[in-house]
Amino acid sequence: MVRPYMTERSSRFLLPFAIEIFCYELIFFLFILFPVKDGPDGPDPFILFGVFFTISIFLNIGYTIPNLGALIRYRSLYLPFLITPMLCLINWEKIGSLFKIKK
Repeated sequence: MVRPYMTERSSRFLLPFAIEIFCYELIFFLFILFPVKDGPDGPDPFILFGVFFTISIFLNIGYTIPNLGALIRYRSLYLPFLITPMLCLINWEKIGSLFKIKK
C-alpha cells in the first residue's frame, strides 16, 4: 500500500509516485493528529464504507499482484475512496490557528 518508498532508488521514474505516497502519508497523519469531533451518532456511514472498502481492496490487490507498476495503476482507482473521507475529517481550523493562518 505504501510502496514505492522515498529511499527506494530502483528507478528515477518511481520518484513521482514516491512523492505521491508521501503526500498521502502526510494527509493520514493530519487526519490522526487533528480529527474533527463526530456527532452523537458517530461517523457518517458513507465515510466508514469508503475506508473499509478501500482497505479491503488494497489488501486484495497487495496479495494478488506481484508487479509494482500494476500495484500503482490499480491503487489509483481506489484512493479517492480513502483520501476524500480523510480530507473531510481533518480539523482545518485547528491547523490554521496552530500556524496563525487567517482567512
